[in-house]
Amino acid sequence: MRHRFHFEFSRTVRNRDTQPRSSKARPPAAPRAAVRRPRKVALLELLEALARAANEATSPEAAMRTCLERISAYAHWRLGRVALLKTSSPTPVVQASLWHGSDPQRFAEFVRVSESYDYTQLSGKFISVVLREKQAVWITEFDKADARGRLMMAVNAGLHSGFAFPIIVQGEVAAFLEFFAEEPREVDLLLFGAIGSVGAQLARLVERDRAEVAHARLASIVESSQDAIVSTATDRIILTWNAGAERMFGYRAVEVVGRDVGLLVPDDRRHELGQRRAIALDGQQAPPHETERLAKDGRRVQVSISASPLLDSSGNVTGVALIYRDIGELKHAQRELERKAGFSQLMESLARAANEAASAETAMQSCLGIISEYGKWTLGCVGTFAQGRPGGIPQTTYWHAADPGRFTHFIHQSERTDHTATRGHFVGKVLREKEPVWLADLSQLPVSGRILEAAKAGLRSAFAFPVIVGEEIAAFIEFFSDEPRDPDAPLVETIGSVGAQLARLIERRRAEAVHAQLAAIVENSDDAIVSRDLQRRIVTWNTAAERLFGYSAAEAIGQNVSLIIPPDQAALAAQNRALLASGQSIPASDAVRLTKDGRRIDVSITQSPIKDTAGRVVGVSLIFRDITERKQAEEKIRQLAHYDSLTGLPNRALFYDRLRQAMGLARRDRHELALLYVDLDRFKAVNDTLGHDAGDELLKTVGDRIRARLRESDTVARIGGDEFLAILPKIANRQDVAMVATKLLEALSAPFQLGGAGREASVGASIGIAIYPADAQDLDKLVKAADTAMYNAKQVGNVFRFCAA
Repeated sequence: MRHRFHFEFSRTVRNRDTQPRSSKARPPAAPRAAVRRPRKVALLELLEALARAANEATSPEAAMRTCLERISAYAHWRLGRVALLKTSSPTPVVQASLWHGSDPQRFAEFVRVSESYDYTQLSGKFISVVLREKQAVWITEFDKADARGRLMMAVNAGLHSGFAFPIIVQGEVAAFLEFFAEEPREVDLLLFGAIGSVGAQLARLVERDRAEVAHARLASIVESSQDAIVSTATDRIILTWNAGAERMFGYRAVEVVGRDVGLLVPDDRRHELGQRRAIALDGQQAPPHETERLAKDGRRVQVSISASPLLDSSGNVTGVALIYRDIGELKHAQRELERKAGFSQLMESLARAANEAASAETAMQSCLGIISEYGKWTLGCVGTFAQGRPGGIPQTTYWHAADPGRFTHFIHQSERTDHTATRGHFVGKVLREKEPVWLADLSQLPVSGRILEAAKAGLRSAFAFPVIVGEEIAAFIEFFSDEPRDPDAPLVETIGSVGAQLARLIERRRAEAVHAQLAAIVENSDDAIVSRDLQRRIVTWNTAAERLFGYSAAEAIGQNVSLIIPPDQAALAAQNRALLASGQSIPASDAVRLTKDGRRIDVSITQSPIKDTAGRVVGVSLIFRDITERKQAEEKIRQLAHYDSLTGLPNRALFYDRLRQAMGLARRDRHELALLYVDLDRFKAVNDTLGHDAGDELLKTVGDRIRARLRESDTVARIGGDEFLAILPKIANRQDVAMVATKLLEALSAPFQLGGAGREASVGASIGIAIYPADAQDLDKLVKAADTAMYNAKQVGNVFRFCAA
């Protein structure tokens, strides 16, 4: 690109033919050819030197410094400068200057003012013209050019003429060179005519350097991505392999570059190879899809794959870019959520069955069927023992099987087995150790007795757990499967609570008690890439960042990255900036950021320095991953782990923890606490007549009424179907406790409006009260004492009774 030129002559120069000549005549001029030829030779040598400098320079700054020095020497300029402009500024702002002169001290004040001079108005006649009209300027004499502002300061410094030209990159002035002389100077037409090619050379150098920085920024982002980013040729040969791919698949780049990307594809996924790749080779973005790929060690990695076309400068497809995202943790979280949700449904079903059963035996039969269906067990059995005679041959057995005829012989043999007569490995061990037993593979055990009969029936694994009432085993529940099964620790842990529930149900039915219901746990469980400069101004902002933060690229680029940082995260961000400025990367860490609409979102951030070709840090890449779903899942797990899903009250686990803490404080501070065991009267009749939805609504209202009659410091929990426990952590006397119990009875005796007008229910309650430490000093015994007192109250109905310890 050629520069347009602007000449500004003083009036003296323009009118020199009309001015009287000086009485002191100058020496006669040399012949024209004799003068111009050496000048042309010198200019050619200058241009050759400048071209060589541009080609050999390590940076645009070095090339411009050489041009500054050579042009100054060529024309004997007294002072010269290269000024680099800020690239992201909407108005011309000098970012850095390179000065050249033989007497810098003399021009120190002029240099100082020039460094901070404001060109934003573009109203001057020298550099303002260069910036505004993007052309070279030559002023032959400042004094006669209406010198003002900076030109007046130049005159005061003894400088009387000047020459400047711009370096234009992509239509914008990226820098300018200016030169000053102590004497007025006519325009050097040879220099002026050649300076355009010099500017164009320097512009190409600047443009190339910018492209290298942009390439380095992109390469840094790709290399620091948490995802595996792989580029392939049209024939599927791997061309590039980033650090994320090394971490995900275990192959180093040198091991896979040049090989077919199909090495990552399991045999059962080979059909996927051409599907989305064909879309990318057609020039389109293939949507992400979830699948599995193979790591070097043979592991199957769950991934989401995006495929995009690689285009050359002519828009032709030259390959396919593949982005693999490891979704193993997400899938694990989803499976955990589904498992916990399944457990939640299981426990709710078990609790409902226990609550509705007319007897303990009926409850255990229902639980047997529910657990068998949930775990897809082939065969299940409940064996009960007579009270006071635990172990031996079961008094009664209840079986559950989809095909009971298949197991007729095994069932017959089982019903005649004395489980305490031998040192058995299954139910006998359950009875001895009073703990669940899981047999993962029956074929790995000594083949004898009942295990032999199970193997003959085609059963390969088994699981059993006891139902313990007090200190004796009242029943056992066992399950068998057609295939080996590894122990399911969460199920075993949960089954322990099922056994405890059934034990309490048996005990309660023996004492005409009511039903227990278990609470359940359920949990619920995409990347923004941003780069900024060292002044924290956003330089790049991808589509995912738009989706995540709500700002468009046009809105975000040029803004300070602090617009997405909450004030309470500013100190940590400042610490990270210091590390990044020193060249250190910051691994992925959880943080909070702000969206355009002011919402706070949880993100995982990976931060890495961006370096130029010389290894200098020129910016920072930021990779944000939205972890809102994970955080929400963690919070929901916490909530469901500690609170009853129906009433929102603390569940058994949280209640026992609070009771344990309250007893510890009471022991330390030497005061009493009261434990109230509340059991509803006539609740089963509500379920039978109005239905389960009405029963659930009544339970919610009961929880609200109890909570409204207690203090903030008190705790109330739902521990079963229609059972509630309350802690009064600090009491003065029993009269205060009686007053609270009276209020609760009054509240629960009032009619309940269920599901609208015309559906009214009255239940009432029986309350048992135990005092710590008077009635018991052990947590389980204190609960048992309150339970016993409640049973005594239930003989009368709608009253409270203190424990008669």
